[in-house]
Amino acid sequence: MSSAEVAVQVYRKLLPEDLKVLQVIETGMNKHEFVPKDQVAKYAKIPFGKIDFELDHLDKLNLI
Repeated sequence: MSSAEVAVQVYRKLLPEDLKVLQVIETGMNKHEFVPKDQVAKYAKIPFGKIDFELDHLDKLNLI
């Protein structure tokens, strides 16, 4: 399976919140080696209690 096919399969599994979290992490890495969870929650506008779920989902997809 090509890397493009793998990318398409992973992209199909992403939720809108996942894309927000990824964007915040990418932006935050300009200033931090590791972006704090509270900043991810704040800028992605996701409740802090749901951040662990989002990060676990992105980790299972090998995106973070």
